[in-house]
Amino acid sequence: MIKFFRKIRQNLLTKNKFSKYLLYAIGEIALIMIGILMALQVNNWNELRKLRAQEVKYIKSIKSDLTDELKDNNEMIAYRSAKAKAASRLLTYTRPETVEEFRTYADTVGLVYIWGSFTPKDNTYKELISSGNLNLISDDSLRYYLLELDKMHVGIANLEHHMRREYEQYLYDATWPNTNFGLFADFEGLANTGSLESKEDTWVTDPDLAAMASDFEWTQNNLTIKNGLKLAAMNNLVLAENHTIMRKLLEKMIAISNRDL
Repeated sequence: MIKFFRKIRQNLLTKNKFSKYLLYAIGEIALIMIGILMALQVNNWNELRKLRAQEVKYIKSIKSDLTDELKDNNEMIAYRSAKAKAASRLLTYTRPETVEEFRTYADTVGLVYIWGSFTPKDNTYKELISSGNLNLISDDSLRYYLLELDKMHVGIANLEHHMRREYEQYLYDATWPNTNFGLFADFEGLANTGSLESKEDTWVTDPDLAAMASDFEWTQNNLTIKNGLKLAAMNNLVLAENHTIMRKLLEKMIAISNRDL
C-alpha cells in the first residue's frame, strides 16, 4: 500500500502536476489522520469495554454483599427487638416456683445477657476504597449510598460499643459475682464429653430451688441491675430502629444495583 501511494506521488511530480500533487498530499495526510483517529477510537472503545466489565464485576459483588447483609440485618432487627422485650420482662418478672419456670427465667436472662454484635458485609466496599477504584462505579447514587452505608456501620458499631460498657458496668459486674451462673448446664461433664449439655430435671432438689429463688430475689431488688435492664431495653430498641432504617437503605441499594447491571 505504501509503494502504491509513493508511485502516485512520483508520477504527479514527473509530470509537473504540482497542484494535483499538493491536493493528493493533503488527501493522503487527511486519510492518515482519519486512520489514526479511528485507531484511537477503537482503542477507547476497548478501554471503555474493559472498564465496564470491571464495573459490572464490582456491582455484582456489591449486590451479593448487600443481599447477605440485608438477611443479617433483618435477623438483627428481630434479635435486638427480642432482647429489648426480654429486658423489659425481667424488670417485672414474677418469682419462679418450679424447675420449668426457672428454666424459662434463665432463658430470658440469657437472651438479655449474652452479647451479640452486627458484622457488616462490606468486603467489596473496602476493596474499592483500598484500591482507589471507587470511581469505577459510574452511578453517582450508588457511590453516595455506599458511603452512607459505611457511615451507618460506624454509627451502629459506636452504639454497640456504648451499650457494651453499660452492660459491663450495670449488668455483668453487678450480677456474676453474686449469682450461681449456669445452674442448668453440665459444666462438670464438659471435660469428658467436649460439649455443654443441659442437666436433667432430676438433679434439682429443694435446696437448689431455694438457692435459685434467693438469686432471683437478690437480682430483683438490686437497683444497679434494674437500671442496667432499663438501659439494655432502651439501647437494644434504639439499635433495632437503626437497623430498620438501614434495611430501607439496603433495599434501595439492591434495586439500584439491579438497574445498573
